Amino acid sequence: VIHSLPFPPRDPVFEAKRNSVSEAFEEVDLPYMLLRLRQGIGRLIRTSNDSGTVQILIDKDLSEQVKEKIVSILPVTL
Repeated sequence: VIHSLPFPPRDPVFEAKRNSVSEAFEEVDLPYMLLRLRQGIGRLIRTSNDSGTVQILIDKDLSEQVKEKIVSILPVTL
């Protein structure tokens, strides 16, 4: 169960990255979160013989675009 999406922390390194781009969420936060989510799911399913269930608890106010990007990285379709 993933109870929160793994967005990057609010630290000086990521703040500098956010300040250097025009669309911080699209160019820094979202790619980082999707990468970390893929890595977490990859720890569950390592071979074609493995199976498991991933349940992601997300806020209702999360945009549809972000939800679509999350679904697009899942190893199976819903």
